[in-house]
Amino acid sequence: MVADYFSPFTLHQRLLSSWFPQIKEAEEESRAGEPEITALCTERDRVSAVLDAVRDDPLQPRQDSTNPPGTSAADLVRLTLELLHAHAGTSTRARLGRALLDLLPEASRALVSADLDAHVLRFEFTLILAAMHHRLDYATGMWPVVEAALSLEFTSNILSRRPPWDYEPSIPEAPMGNILGYQFQLDEGGHSGSLRFFRCSGVGCEIRLGLHAMPGIDRRPGPNVLLMSATSWAGTSISRNW
Repeated sequence: MVADYFSPFTLHQRLLSSWFPQIKEAEEESRAGEPEITALCTERDRVSAVLDAVRDDPLQPRQDSTNPPGTSAADLVRLTLELLHAHAGTSTRARLGRALLDLLPEASRALVSADLDAHVLRFEFTLILAAMHHRLDYATGMWPVVEAALSLEFTSNILSRRPPWDYEPSIPEAPMGNILGYQFQLDEGGHSGSLRFFRCSGVGCEIRLGLHAMPGIDRRPGPNVLLMSATSWAGTSISRNW
């Protein structure tokens, strides 16, 4: 795991990069147009489409009417549901390894087989995270409704942490959309850690940047605003040199 934030989408992209490293190497060497690389790009797009289908609905069993060759999205959803309830010693991870190899083209199987356990472990974590993300996204999105229906008081619970209602019309949506992200943070000693999540639901700093102009809609003068950066005092911060 890394200290940077991640999501099911970014983990899927990392999996594809580790399964198809030849494509990146070819792009760096300006060989992207070679027939072999073009065929690999087509296979990568096929695998990516399967992962996208799983990420969109990782908890709903389905049937693939087209009966595609190799591992399908339906196969991976069924394995995900098993992984959520599997205990140590079950055969689910072994079957996940076989499903992974069946999902990939021949050119990628040799690379993955050389370190299959590590690839399966990353794949397993990504599938479980996609399932958790699906439910957590629903829970955090619905929490304000539940809070109002049950007459709950506003708390510091992360599920209810959101911008004040009065500010919402002035907060633009983030360019990348509303994102539910994750971060794995190691505990002291580095032997364990915790998985944290956060939600990006808008560009809050726009309120500060536009505060002086907000009263203009009522033809009233705005306040004098002075913005200062606390990072100016932070060691090697870039803003310290401004």
